[in-house]
Formats: sequence, C-alpha cells, structure tokens
Amino acid sequence: MRHTFTVMGSSAEILWEGGGVSLGREGEARLGHLEDLWSRFRDGSEISRLNRQPPGTPCLVSEETYTLVRMALLAWDLTDGRFDPRVYDTLLGSGYDDTFERIRTGRPAPAEPIGLSGRPDIVLDPVVGSVTLGPGTRLDPGGIGKGLAADIVSHELLRAGAHGVMVNVGGDVRVRTAPDHDIAWSVSVEDPTDPGLDSGRVWLEDGAVATSSSRRRSWRAGNRRVHHLIDPTRGVPTDRGVMSATVIAAEAWWAEAVTKAVFVAGLAHAGVLLEQFGVAGVVFGEDGTNHALNIDILTASERHPAPDLTSFGPSGTRPQPSQRAQASSS
Repeated sequence: MRHTFTVMGSSAEILWEGGGVSLGREGEARLGHLEDLWSRFRDGSEISRLNRQPPGTPCLVSEETYTLVRMALLAWDLTDGRFDPRVYDTLLGSGYDDTFERIRTGRPAPAEPIGLSGRPDIVLDPVVGSVTLGPGTRLDPGGIGKGLAADIVSHELLRAGAHGVMVNVGGDVRVRTAPDHDIAWSVSVEDPTDPGLDSGRVWLEDGAVATSSSRRRSWRAGNRRVHHLIDPTRGVPTDRGVMSATVIAAEAWWAEAVTKAVFVAGLAHAGVLLEQFGVAGVVFGEDGTNHALNIDILTASERHPAPDLTSFGPSGTRPQPSQRAQASSS
C-alpha cells in the first residue's frame, strides 16, 4: 500500500505491507505533528520557542524535540563540526528567511558571512527534559529533522502492525522489516543533473538512504546564486565540488548528517570521510563525475543486500526509472 502527501516543505510517501489500510494516514498525521514541533517557520513550534528563549534559560520541551537536539549535538561530535545545527542565522543572512516556495523568486544580497567555531553551547537536562541555548545559539533542524522523523514514524508503524514499511520525507528514506518477514525495499538514487531519472538503486530490508543536493534548494541573493547547504566554519554555502551526496546508513538522521559533512569536506575527501564513518554513498561532482564509495560494506550484512550499481557510470548515461521509492534531495 502507498500513501503520498506533503509535509515539512517536501513531498513525502509511506509504503507498507501488512497492517491496516489506515497506517498511511496515521503516519502522515504523526509527521505533521513533528513538523508542528520542529519547524523554524512556525511561531508556535518548540524550535521557534527555543530560539526566542533568553540565552541561558532552560526550556522544557517534548521528548521528540529533546531527542532531536540530542541527535543534532551527537552529529556535530561525530562529524567534527561539519554538521552544525546552529546555521539558523547564516541561512537567514543568505535570504532563507521563509519557506522555500516563498523565497525562490530572489532575495537581497547575502549578509557578511560569520563562521561558527567551537562545540554548540547547548545544555541538555535529561532529568527534567529541558534544553538551554547559550548566547548567539539558534537552531535550524533542517534535514536531520526529516531524517529523524522518518526513523521515528517507521518504527511506530512497524509497532502498529506493518510487516514492512518505507517512510520517505523529502529524500530521507527509512525502511524497516519485521524480523519474521522477508521484505526488501528498492530505493533509487536520483540523477541530480536530470531530476526524474535514476542513477542507480539499493535494496534494503532495514536501513536508511538520505540525499542532499545543492541544485534543489537554491535561490538568487542579489547577483549571486546561493543554496541551503552551509559550511559552518565559513558561514557561506558549500563550494567544494559536490553537487549531490547520497548516504546509505543504519538510521536516517545519521545518513542525513553525513550528507552535509560530505558537502563541507568536498569531493576530494568524500571517500575517506565515508570510510571513516563506516557508511556507503554515491557522490556527484560539479565536474560531471559520479562516484560509488565504500559500497562493499553493504554486502557484508544480510539486512543490507548489495546495491544494483549497473547504472552508476559515466556522466550522461540515462538509466531506467525507479521501481519503488526515490531518494531525491533534501
């Protein structure tokens, strides 16, 4: 069964086998609730409330938001700051101050860039479930929120009776299969040079695929073309040769964070980075090349069957359309 809808500013879909016919709408409602909690574009969200809170003041939040901030901090630690949840002010300075549908027509010239340094000044209190932001710290959950949402909802739908489920939120895909069932999901990787065509696909029983691309969320600021993938230390959109990064990992929040780290590290260092993190990926360069990296780790697990790499080839090839779900960009 399949249910499609829009949430978190992106196209979304839920595919499932087993369980009731209502699971798709239940998943949509749950994702909508997470958007209400996490969207920086909604004044009543917990993220907006956190960002308005006076610095150093603890703010009680839901379990979901506490987990989101905890995962964002963990991602900062694991990527040595290449992923940073504090890019809120940089995005605003670049003109991303409203939903993407409203800014794509253009914005004034970007503000003078201000880079970030040091570990985020964020204090978590697990006893009371509070988050405290330090001076100058404002959060943008961005893609990691979509990835974590896919992780959460796929888990809940499996517990609700699905034998297997795929949740795709704007290209952050999480699949799960109940232990006593044999269901593999096909996730195609979009060709960023020609959206709608695929460059390959992976088959997964349990795991995640996330894609980020500089081509999807870009706009004109003054006389410059800018995009939403920020280099935290420089305070500007990334410009190190990566057009699109797809990462295959155990969980979608982590796959999403690694895609951002790949953009910051650059095309020349993408392979080393993915090997360091123990994940696989496909990276498209601005030079027209594409690279399947660290793919051999997928063949070592029965839960992560080997991907179909027959269509990963020279730039300009035209593979066939996807079969099941597509990891387009966030």
